[in-house]
Amino acid sequence: MGVFCISRRFEGARFDNFARFQVGGMAKTTPFQFIQQVRSEVAKVTWPSRRETAITTVMVFIMVFLASMFFFVADQILNWGITFLLGAGS
Repeated sequence: MGVFCISRRFEGARFDNFARFQVGGMAKTTPFQFIQQVRSEVAKVTWPSRRETAITTVMVFIMVFLASMFFFVADQILNWGITFLLGAGS
């Protein structure tokens, strides 16, 4: 026996033993069927080649470097400006 949900959003939904969630009488899946379905879906994925992965990794490192340089320069400018305005440097 499950607990029925009162919310309109999940109208007709049931929470069996607070662990499983059913909507509209969906079929239950065994762990073995679930693993088969996952393997089937993973087989449909187009995986990137080693070259594409290497190029993307290098691009990420370049963008991280550029972003860090931008924020370093922006921080130095703000530091200089605030020090100048407050007169703390004299």
